[in-house]
Amino acid sequence: MSRKASAWLLVAVIHTALCLAAAPGQAAVEPHPAWVNSLRPLGVPGPELTLAVEGSTDYVVLVPAEPTGQDQKASEELARWLGEMTGVQFPILREGSETSGAPVISVGRTKRLAAAKLPQKEADLGTEGIAIGVAGRDLYLWGGRLRGAINTVFVLLEEDLGCRWYTSEDAAVIPRRPTLVFRPVPRVYIPPLELRDPFYTAALVPEWSLQNRTNSRILEIPAEWGGYPKSVPGMTHTSFMYVPPAEFFAEHPEYYAMNAEGERVPTQLCLTNPEVLRITIERGLKYLVENPDARFLDFSAEDRAGYCQCAACKALDEAEATDYGYGYGAHAGTTIAFVNALAEAVAEKYPKVLVTTLAYLGTLQPTKNLRPRDNVRIVMTTSAHWGTICRYVTESAMQADIMRGWNRVGAKLIVWHYPIVFGPGFGGPVLNLPVISGDMRFFINNGARGIMLQALDTYTRGVDRELLRCWVWAKQMWNPRLNTHELVRDFTYGFYGRAADPMQAFFNFLERTWDDNHMEPFFQSSSFQDVIFEPRFISPAMSCLDEAERLAGDDPALRTRVRLAKVPIWYCQAKRGPVQGLEAYQALLQEMEDFAIKEYGLPRLEWASATSFVGDVRHWRRIAEFDPEDSDFFCLGPQWEFCPDPGGQGVEEGWFEPEQAPADWRSLRDDILAGPNPHGLNELKGDVWFRAHFTVPEGFDSRTDYWLLLDAFDREETWVYIDGKLIMKQAALLSDAYQWPCIVSAQSRRYDEARELLPPGTSHDLVLRVHYRDRADGRRWKPVTLISTNVGFQVEPQGTLGIYFAAVEEQRRRR
Repeated sequence: MSRKASAWLLVAVIHTALCLAAAPGQAAVEPHPAWVNSLRPLGVPGPELTLAVEGSTDYVVLVPAEPTGQDQKASEELARWLGEMTGVQFPILREGSETSGAPVISVGRTKRLAAAKLPQKEADLGTEGIAIGVAGRDLYLWGGRLRGAINTVFVLLEEDLGCRWYTSEDAAVIPRRPTLVFRPVPRVYIPPLELRDPFYTAALVPEWSLQNRTNSRILEIPAEWGGYPKSVPGMTHTSFMYVPPAEFFAEHPEYYAMNAEGERVPTQLCLTNPEVLRITIERGLKYLVENPDARFLDFSAEDRAGYCQCAACKALDEAEATDYGYGYGAHAGTTIAFVNALAEAVAEKYPKVLVTTLAYLGTLQPTKNLRPRDNVRIVMTTSAHWGTICRYVTESAMQADIMRGWNRVGAKLIVWHYPIVFGPGFGGPVLNLPVISGDMRFFINNGARGIMLQALDTYTRGVDRELLRCWVWAKQMWNPRLNTHELVRDFTYGFYGRAADPMQAFFNFLERTWDDNHMEPFFQSSSFQDVIFEPRFISPAMSCLDEAERLAGDDPALRTRVRLAKVPIWYCQAKRGPVQGLEAYQALLQEMEDFAIKEYGLPRLEWASATSFVGDVRHWRRIAEFDPEDSDFFCLGPQWEFCPDPGGQGVEEGWFEPEQAPADWRSLRDDILAGPNPHGLNELKGDVWFRAHFTVPEGFDSRTDYWLLLDAFDREETWVYIDGKLIMKQAALLSDAYQWPCIVSAQSRRYDEARELLPPGTSHDLVLRVHYRDRADGRRWKPVTLISTNVGFQVEPQGTLGIYFAAVEEQRRRR
C-alpha cells in the first residue's frame, strides 16, 4: 500500500536508529532491527514538535476544567506511555492551572481547542472518530462522544510514534527516545464499523481492547472510559426471554409456532400474534429501563428450525420470500415485520438504542421488499459459507448473494463471520488469514456496520496464531485499507524479535500452502485435513519453528512465544499417531505436556471436547500404545449412492432390498468433503437412504475381534441393513468427543457379529436409513470400515474407539 514518503521515512528512521524495548516490569523482547511501522499515517506531516530533550520537557498534558471520564483516561494513558518513551514525567493539568506560555498537549474538547485555528475541529466525529491537530507548538487530540479521545491517544501512539500492544499477555513495545522529536500528521478519521470484534479469548481484555480500538458486545468497558456496545437481554437467540414457554405455553399455546400438522409447539414464537408483540415491546422496554447503558436490544429466533406455519405467518413469509438455495427456507418476512414494530416502539423512548435480530437458519435469506428500519441492525451470520472458510465469501455464491440481497433492501448489517474450524481440526492451523481480511472489505462494501469474527467457543488459547490474528484483524476492522502482509510483518518483527526471520518464513509458508491449495475441491472443507495432517505440510512448518526456537536461545519470554506457535503443529503430529515411530511420538507428547500443560496452562485443543488438554494427551498416549499390526482395516466405498425419502415410504416399499429400491439414486463419495453441502443434502429432511456394494477381502477375519464401524452420522436415528436384513437401529449414537459412530456388534455385545454377517470373500449390499429431524448434514460423511483386530473394544470417551478413529483416518488418507 502506498504511503507519503516523508511520513513513513520519518517513522522508519525513529525505529532503525533507536533501541526499542518493552515496558519496565514486564517480559522484554527487543524487536528485530528490520521492523517497519505498517501503521504510519497517510497525509502531510505537520510542524515538527519537540516533546522531550534528554530527559526533560516543558510540555503539559491539558484536559478540560471538568474532564469527562474518557478525557481523564486518555490523558493518563498518554502521559504514561510518553513517559515510558522518554523517561520524563508529563504532568496532567486541568484548564486554568497551566503555566502561561507553556506548550500543551490538549486532550479532549478544551477551551484551548475551541480557540485554536484548526480546520478539522468542526468535523462531526460521531461516537468513536479521532482528530489530531497542530497549532504552533501545541498538539491537539480530541474525538467522538464515547471513546473518541481515548482512541485518538492510542492512534497517535501507534501510528505516529510506533508504539505497539500486540497482545494482552505480553509487554508493550515502546520506542526508547529520551529526545522525542516528530512531525504528527494532522487528520480526522471515523472508523467505518460501529462494532469491531475479533472474538478470541486474547481479544476479550479491556485494556487491550482500548489500546487496539475494538469493542465487543460482551466485553465490559467501564462507562467512564466510553462503555461498550452492551446488548440486552442477551446477544442472540433471545425470543424466549421475552415470551418464555414455561410461563405462557400451557395457557397460551397460540403464542407459539404452528407446525405442518396444525399443532402449536414451543419451537419458535408466532410472530403475527398481536399479544406476542405487545408482551415483547413491554418487556423490551423494561430491559432498557433496567439497563440504561444498553446500546442494543436483541430479539432473534431460537437456535433451531420449527418456524410458525399458521396462515398469517405463512402468508407474510411467502410474500417476502427470496430463494438463494439455502436449505432452511425463508422466514425473514415475519421476523423483519415484527422487529420493525418493536424498533418503532423503542425509538420513541430510546432513540439511540439499536434493535438487533439474527439472520441465521430460516431467517438468513433476505426479504424481497420489506426494509428494516434505520434503528435495526441485521446480525447476518455467514452460515451458508460455514464449510468453506478457506475461500473468500465471494467464492460462495449463495452467501455473497444473500448479503447483497440484504444490502439491496437497505439493511444495515452486523456480520457474524466464522474464521475458525468448529469440529475436527479445531486445534490445527487454519489457512485463511488473507481470506478473512478480504472478506471484511467485502462486508463493508455491502452494508456492514459491524463485524464479529467468532472464533471463541469456550476458549481459544493455543489455537492457530490467535495473538497475531487478533492484532491484524483489530487493525483492519479499524482501517480496512491496511495491507495484511504488511501487518503480519509488523507483528512478526515486533513480537518475535531475533527469531522473526524464521517466524516470517513460517507465516509465508502457511500462506503459500493456502495459495497452492485453496482452489482444490477438498480444500473447501473447513477441516482441510488432506493438507495440515500430511508430512509435506508438517515437516517444513516445524523446520521454521525449530529454527525460531534455536534463535530464541535462553530468552524465556521469546521461547514461550515461539513454542506457543508450535502448538497447532504439535496437534497435527499428535492426531496423526505414532507414524514416525513410538519413541518419537512419546517424546512429542512429553514436549506438549511440558509446555502446553505445565508451563502455559492450555485448557484443551479439541472443540466440543469434554476433556481437558491433559485428557487429550492421555488419549494420544493410548494411541502410542496401539500396535497397527494388531488390526486390519477395510474401508468400504468410496463410491456410494443416496436417495431422499421425505415421505418415509422407503420402509414400506422395501428400499433396503436392492431389487426394490427406486431408480433415481444420487452419487456420493465419502472421500470428498466439499463444503457444507457437498452432495445436495442440506435441503433434505426426514429419511435419507444410503447404499454401497462391496466385497470383503479374502482372509480378512484373521484377528480375534471383527466388527463394522459406521463413523458418518450426526446425532440422528440410523437403521443398518445388510443384504436386506435389519441388523440394528441406533437412536442415541455413541459419542467420542466430537464424533458420532455406529458400531455393529455393540448392541448385542457380541464382538463376532460382523464375522457371521460378512465372512471374507463374500459380496454384500449395505443400506443405511438415516432420519434427519431438521436437515441432512453432508459434512459428517466418513468411511464405513470393517475392522479385524486383536485390540479390545471400549466405548467410553477417549477409549479404544478414539484410537480406531485415528487409525481409520490414516487409512482414508492413504486410500
